[in-house]
This record gives sequence, structure tokens and C-alpha cells, in this order.
Amino acid sequence: HHFFDPAEVIGNPPYQKHSNLIRHVICVKHPYSWFLSYKRYHEVNCRNGVIPGVDALTHYAPQAAYGMYIETYNRLYNHWIEECSTSNLLYIVRYEDLLESPEESIQLLCSRFNIYTKDSTITNPTAYYNNFSRHATDDGEFSRRDYYLKKEYMHDLSQEYKDTINKLIDRKLMNILGYQLEL
Repeated sequence: HHFFDPAEVIGNPPYQKHSNLIRHVICVKHPYSWFLSYKRYHEVNCRNGVIPGVDALTHYAPQAAYGMYIETYNRLYNHWIEECSTSNLLYIVRYEDLLESPEESIQLLCSRFNIYTKDSTITNPTAYYNNFSRHATDDGEFSRRDYYLKKEYMHDLSQEYKDTINKLIDRKLMNILGYQLEL
């Protein structure tokens, strides 16, 4: 999860120098799972309420940061969607689509960028699906596909978190990205 302000990336001189060679793939996740990722990041990386990379004098209580996560989601993805509408150098793919149909998703991406591949260049993603031990079950198994496609992350999402997301999320953005909210 590395997010950069699109204006900083596109306005950067090295980008401008090689812009005809650079393609951007923006991978988006459902805002519920995205929220949980950033909540975990905050819990693990923030010491004394300070978010690394943010002015040390700026403190965020975890609850205050929760709304900030969704505001960031709205701002970043809306900007990338706007950029995609005017550039053939950008492509947005849903993470869930990569998990559900990796070969098809990669072929669409290659088609978007006029990259031709042989079928043998697309490898079997099964090892990737099952390599995240943080959410292993009692028998040690974990399926990244199930976690995201069957929305197993919803077990970690309290009603309070869901209400915060549902209140702040940009509904138009949700429709564009093809995501649904749960009440």
C-alpha cells in the first residue's frame, strides 16, 4: 500500500523525462478492507499517536485517523480516475478481480498498454493466494482469495467502523469502482 499524490508523481521531473515509457497500474481494494489495512498500519507503526512521515507535532488519536483513511481513499482514487480518463498510461484494476481472474485481469492490463505476452509468461498465482500467515486459521491455512473474495475481513470490521466508512465514502466513487456498501 504505497500511495502517492498523483500530482507529485506526474509532476516529478524524472517522470516527465521518461513519461512515454512509464505506465501506472492503480490497484484498488474495497474500502472496508482498505480501511482495515490502514487501521492495522496505524496500530503497528504509530508510537505515542504520531504517524510516521507526518510532522512530529501532529498527533492523531486512532479514532480521528479513521475518518482520515476514508477521506484519503476518496481523494486519491477520485484523482486517479480523473487522470485515467485523460491518459492511456494509467490503468485501474480491482484487487478482487486480480484474485478472482488473474489471467484475465493481466491480459486486460496488457491490452490496455499494448503489451503482448505469451500465455506462458503469466504464472500460477496460487502461492501468492496462500502466503499471508497473519490470518492463518487454526490449522495454519490461509486463503488470500477467501479473505478478500468472501469478505472474511468483515469479521474484523465493527459496526462503528462500518458506519464511519458508510458515512464518509464517496458513493459515486463506489459505483465507478463497482463496490457495494453493507449496512
